[in-house]
Amino acid sequence: DFCLSRGLGDVYKRQDLVNDILENIPTQKRSIFILSKQQGKSNEEIADLLGITQKTVKNHLWKTLQIIRTELKPHMVDTIYFFLTILLITA
Repeated sequence: DFCLSRGLGDVYKRQDLVNDILENIPTQKRSIFILSKQQGKSNEEIADLLGITQKTVKNHLWKTLQIIRTELKPHMVDTIYFFLTILLITA
């Protein structure tokens, strides 16, 4: 139970980190990411909504994910440790 609650805390911490990262990226990238990943809109829907090309949507999503990965990398050791612990406990 302790490991599971710690893991859920880690998930919430990661979500907070992602939210902080999103607050610090350009508005259009943030909007596209939210429309795609949080609201489930397709690239075509986003392009139509924002009056841009689907290629621009794709490029913004790629760059935003790259930024998020780079910013989260230092925090991933804890997550990997958590999942390895869970694997060992359930083995």
